[in-house]
Amino acid sequence: MILAKCTFCSDSVSLPYSCSLCSDKFCGQHRLPESHECLFVGTYTDPTYSAVKRQKSREVQSVKAGIDPDSGRRYVPESSGGRMGTRTFWEGSSKVQTAFYGGIILGLAAAFRILVSSFTVDIILLFVLTLLLGGIGFVIVLKSRESRANEVGVFTSFVIWPLGIAITLITSLIGFTFYTFGYFTNSGSSVHAEAEVAKRSIYTFAGLAIGFKLFAYLLLLGPGQAIILSLIGALLVSSTMFLWYGLIMMIPWSILDGAKLYAADSRSFWMHLAGMVVLLILNGAF
Repeated sequence: MILAKCTFCSDSVSLPYSCSLCSDKFCGQHRLPESHECLFVGTYTDPTYSAVKRQKSREVQSVKAGIDPDSGRRYVPESSGGRMGTRTFWEGSSKVQTAFYGGIILGLAAAFRILVSSFTVDIILLFVLTLLLGGIGFVIVLKSRESRANEVGVFTSFVIWPLGIAITLITSLIGFTFYTFGYFTNSGSSVHAEAEVAKRSIYTFAGLAIGFKLFAYLLLLGPGQAIILSLIGALLVSSTMFLWYGLIMMIPWSILDGAKLYAADSRSFWMHLAGMVVLLILNGAF
């Protein structure tokens, strides 16, 4: 495959953008006249120009990712038989809904073994709170990714693999949960732009884990009511599960964030991977 080079940053891209003002070729991050310091940017003074260009670019990226730009839902070409590769994926009526369901599944897997081992009122409350924290956490990650994706010209969403749900729940019962129920997707014209969105996920998962852990310790200073203790337990479980999920998503496999980060900068990949491992060790130690 012959790759073009971005005129601004020299990044290699397979599907370059052509500036409508200067006609040079650019990557997704520098496709807009304002982002590559186009000499002809003063030609247009309409304040909505930049917004329109960004919207059109997102529509193009959505179609390339198999997303209907109007509904935001994923479609699969008829020739694929309703499948992407060898896996059938599912999405809800919106990206937020799908991410929330994904977080609930994550919480279910993390607390499933606890529920099976001790079916008491306190454990049931801890279980429900873990599901809720998982759903909220995944929506926060999605919104954080979307914020960065809009800045660098990447389309991002979350998809659920139904068969992976069964794998996740079964492995949760044997002591090591392999979170294969779903993953966040990226689609952009530049691997560096996709890597930026992947990094945002890492930082957000790490931030949620640290924040939940600190909040649990603060609650320990208060009254020891049953609901507070259940919330503390749910926060601690959620902290660990976000770190584990973030770590698994860093596996350098084609569909995962780790592959995008490794392709863009292998040194950065190893640094971020080491950081997640250290956080996971510290999380268990404290």
